Amino acid sequence: MTPKILIVDDDNLVCISLKKVLVKLGYEVEVCMEGDKVFNSVELYQPDIILLDIYLTTHNGLDILKDLQKKYFHIPVIMITAYSDVKIAVNAMKSGAYDFLLKPLDLEQLQLVLNK
Repeated sequence: MTPKILIVDDDNLVCISLKKVLVKLGYEVEVCMEGDKVFNSVELYQPDIILLDIYLTTHNGLDILKDLQKKYFHIPVIMITAYSDVKIAVNAMKSGAYDFLLKPLDLEQLQLVLNK
């Protein structure tokens, strides 16, 4: 069975680029660019892994993570961000994130995390 990944990011370029790479690596990929549609996307798509940006235009990714952990605690959520802030990384991990990656994403590192 092909693993399914849901990318949640409001940056269209990031979504397109990341989706292309992940599809080439053999993943099935869906994109959600709006924070208020995350739960609908999870219900419809039923991903095996979620890549979630911390800073969305209309929502805080950490708040979404906390809500995801209540209902979808079995789905690993990998937080992604362009801002390197140790406090945010620690907070994300304490809130249930499976891992924390910085943009631009290092593809080797991403692959290692996805293969865990």
